[in-house]
Amino acid sequence: MKLRKMPTLREKKRYLKFRLETDAKEIPYFELKDVIWNAVMRWIGEKGAGQSNFKIIKNLWVPDRKEGVVSCSPKFVDDIKVALATIQYIGDAKTIFTVTKVSGTIKSFSDEKTKNNDG
Repeated sequence: MKLRKMPTLREKKRYLKFRLETDAKEIPYFELKDVIWNAVMRWIGEKGAGQSNFKIIKNLWVPDRKEGVVSCSPKFVDDIKVALATIQYIGDAKTIFTVTKVSGTIKSFSDEKTKNNDG
């Protein structure tokens, strides 16, 4: 039997959907992950990264559309946004990170996609 934390003890999460504007045709996940983690470490440090519960969600990275999702604690949303905004290059390609949406659930990102396709 798996032990679960009570809802009152579970930490809340915020999901940040981001989009890349870059000259590069394809960006591999491992390269993106390294660049994002380096930016987060530079901006909030190791202690802040641990407290923020920062994670890059691998299966939500879409290389064709250059969109992805990261998660963090609600207290650190602004710090993560700034850390992503400080990224200027991935490899040799000039890059601009834009956070398009912040949500409490991943499901709301898929709802947004279906709404855009319907209308």
